[in-house]
Amino acid sequence: MHHFGDSEAMPYLRSLYETILLRDVVERHEIRDVKVLERIIRFAFDNVGNALSAGGISKYLKSQRIEISVRTVQTYIGYLESCFAVHCLRRYDVRGKRHLEINDKYYLGDIGLRHGILGFREGDIAGLLENIVCLELLRRGYTPSVGKIGTQEVDFIAIGAHDKKLYLQVCYLLASRQTIDREFSSLELVNDNYPKFVLSLDQIQQPGRGGIQWRYLPDFLLDPDW
Repeated sequence: MHHFGDSEAMPYLRSLYETILLRDVVERHEIRDVKVLERIIRFAFDNVGNALSAGGISKYLKSQRIEISVRTVQTYIGYLESCFAVHCLRRYDVRGKRHLEINDKYYLGDIGLRHGILGFREGDIAGLLENIVCLELLRRGYTPSVGKIGTQEVDFIAIGAHDKKLYLQVCYLLASRQTIDREFSSLELVNDNYPKFVLSLDQIQQPGRGGIQWRYLPDFLLDPDW
């Protein structure tokens, strides 16, 4: 198998972005202002795993002297969802047992396309790891949401067939007691008996606590039994 080096991969990914994603959206929906669409795409790609709103994107673009209505941003985001360039995850109130109408999160359908237009930045690894988990949940037929419990957040509440449910926290490394407490504490607030996992790239075995399991993220993704 041939492996692309960075010098080969980035132009290739950029070409895929321009010829497949961008052209598909522009031609299918007869978009005239392609530059505005590209700015929305770049903003969404740059904020993977962050809470986004059409109002926030519109406000940001206006700060860049690009006038665009909230409704138009919503329409363009809808186009990106329809071609699976982005996946919108709604926020779910664990205690209230209802979906909320604000602060959705967006994850990408193809991380490679992001690298093609933004390049790889090591500081973004936490969001990219979340993105990988999100895509695997979708691939396995789960419906993921972002959990809210009090003032804390659970990265993913995943609902599957036959009453299956998983709670997942994703982080890069459990490098300090503060990080460990942060990642486990939100799951400790969830008062049910469904499986709960903290996933990270620590290769040295980390202990779980309170019934919450720690798993090495690649092993978890490759495990056929969850």
